[in-house]
Amino acid sequence: FSPTAPSVWKGGGVPVTVTVNRVDGYAGPVQVKLENLPAGFEAPPTFIEAGQQSTAFALYAGPMAGNPPPMTPPLKLVARATIDGKEIVREATGGLPKVVEPGDLVTATAAGEVTIRPGGEARLKVSIERRNGFKGRVPIEVKGLPHGVRVLDIGLNGILITERDTEREVAIYAEPWVTPMEHPFVVLSKREGKNTDHAARSVLLRVQK
Repeated sequence: FSPTAPSVWKGGGVPVTVTVNRVDGYAGPVQVKLENLPAGFEAPPTFIEAGQQSTAFALYAGPMAGNPPPMTPPLKLVARATIDGKEIVREATGGLPKVVEPGDLVTATAAGEVTIRPGGEARLKVSIERRNGFKGRVPIEVKGLPHGVRVLDIGLNGILITERDTEREVAIYAEPWVTPMEHPFVVLSKREGKNTDHAARSVLLRVQK
């Protein structure tokens, strides 16, 4: 979690990656939540799975979001874990998020949640809006999927929306051993040349038997 103040596209999102440093052999799950979200901003609570080091979610600013007043408390990432029956809490403080006008891309998903069974597949339609005269191809990335869940049909250049298209269906597969859970993930498009990320709202993955 970066302590710098994030710039968030109005009506869009940016990916936030959270990494934990595990000490003393603790390998269990870690609950993480972004607190002090100003009005108009949203980010889902999530968790880093047992044995894993990181996850990702979207920090999203609604179309009516504005820059928070100067006295607004800064963003705070709170991590919680239960170790030997005792709750351990760690916090990381960030800056105030800043709203910026939409860039060359706006990303959206057709659904806010996806349900998948272990050993099965699910599909999610991703759409983009090109802005400011941008006409190029657009790579799509999916971050924050739990261990054992992955995107299929990734070509040599990744998942691409060609210059002629504005949407792409993404296939998601869960290994047979994945346990039931609910876990948010983030879909984003990348503006090549400017190296900017344009995330959609977080999507909730439901793994159900």
